[in-house]
Amino acid sequence: MNALLQEVLRLAEQAGTEAMRFHHGSLSVALKSDSSPPTDADRASHDFLMQSLPGLRPGIQVISEESLEPTHGPADADERFWLVDPLDGTKEFLNWYFWS
Repeated sequence: MNALLQEVLRLAEQAGTEAMRFHHGSLSVALKSDSSPPTDADRASHDFLMQSLPGLRPGIQVISEESLEPTHGPADADERFWLVDPLDGTKEFLNWYFWS
């Protein structure tokens, strides 16, 4: 389990690097139906994790806040899945982006 944790931490750091590519660069913001503001940074981190996590444990579903397709989660409560929020604190990220 320790090896898996180390791999997850490595991927989380890489996802953060993907998001930070947009710091002081071009950044577009959209609004989802719930009025939350996903950005290019959210999408870059999301795309990276959606591609990378299945390689750690093939067959385990990845559920992401930024998925365009609706996800209803596993049918069985005992089923394992990855639950991802690619950029937790997007509003804070935007404040930092525009005011730093």
